Amino acid sequence: MAKHTSGNILGIDIGGSGIKGAPVNVETGELLAERIRIPTPQPSTPQAVAEVVAEIARRFNWTGPIGCTFPAVVQHGVTLSAANVDKAWIGTPAEDLFEQATGCPVTVINDADAAALGEVAFGAGQGRKGLVLMLTFGTGIGSGLVLDGRLIPNSELGHLQLNGKEVEPWASDRTRERDELSWEKWAKRVQKYLEHLEMLFTPDLFILGGGVSKKADKFKSLLNTKAELVIAELQNNAGIAGAALAAHFANKGQTMDKGLDVTPELEAKPKPKPRAKPTSTRKGVAVEAVEPLEPAIVEPVEIVEPPVEPVEVVEPPVEAVEPVEVVVTTPKKPATPRRKTTPVPVAPVVAPEGEDVTPPLEPVVTENTVEEAAVEENTVEENTVEEAAVEENTVEVMEVPTSESSETPLEGVE
Repeated sequence: MAKHTSGNILGIDIGGSGIKGAPVNVETGELLAERIRIPTPQPSTPQAVAEVVAEIARRFNWTGPIGCTFPAVVQHGVTLSAANVDKAWIGTPAEDLFEQATGCPVTVINDADAAALGEVAFGAGQGRKGLVLMLTFGTGIGSGLVLDGRLIPNSELGHLQLNGKEVEPWASDRTRERDELSWEKWAKRVQKYLEHLEMLFTPDLFILGGGVSKKADKFKSLLNTKAELVIAELQNNAGIAGAALAAHFANKGQTMDKGLDVTPELEAKPKPKPRAKPTSTRKGVAVEAVEPLEPAIVEPVEIVEPPVEPVEVVEPPVEAVEPVEVVVTTPKKPATPRRKTTPVPVAPVVAPEGEDVTPPLEPVVTENTVEEAAVEENTVEENTVEEAAVEENTVEVMEVPTSESSETPLEGVE
């Protein structure tokens, strides 16, 4: 039996199908004894589960701090949901309940959050920066988010909606076993789930854990993600190690509401050895990878611009140009006189009775009179060129003779 020391804490992982625990070295994440597993009681009421937790502590003869996971949202030691356990857990003060059952100080943390802490501190996520997304596939689907070494608790991404359905009852490992799905068909469901998570979070690293991680050779090659995807190194023991680490943080004054930060723990440990440099071959010649050069530090150089002398612009003189007068003459057409004909009245001829006298007709001269026929004179404008002779254009005036009216007396009839 492992005894409690300052660096050892009992970690207990409560799941929907089993409750397992073992003492953990919180400096290395190593389990100090063979873990004990007891099936989760059915129904999994708070009192029934608390009795199993107390039984595991008694088997290890444990009297020190205990870290305990639970498959629910956990806030300030109170469970606020119950996905794969009895609904009586909703609103239960889990930490107080387990402390009464064991007589030991207890820290309760979400099960997938504990697995994420364990992998980041001791497993596949050790030393990784950025966003690490841990997924556990078992009775349900749990998730843990760690950003730059700091845990973001209670993400519960197994309850996301995908195509109008909750992911957990559609893609969990229990569903695969219950529906007898082939690894290929189950992997297609997991692939769609991972693509959805990448669209939402763009993680730097996926870590797949839970009970299914022991059979990674069956499905890992069927998954393809933009982010790096690895299998949990601690496998199904990640929750136990993470629960112990959470209790270790609680003893140091770090609580879940402030977010557990494993960065100081990671910095205190020796950094993992760098991996061997990859080599590539091209036409049979091995080419070693070249490390990038450090950027050179360039001191700023002061640029002095020479003074610019003003340039005088001299414009050439412009000679005056005398104006030249140009006169254009347009001749006018001579006017054509108009004639007007005035009818001459003729005296009527009266014949005596009984005689047929027809007087001879003589030509009648009509008096053609032009009313005040004016003669239009066309005068041509004088064209004057500098000191030139003046030319006069005289248009002849057509005189229209006026004929006097001549009357031819008619011979009277006797």
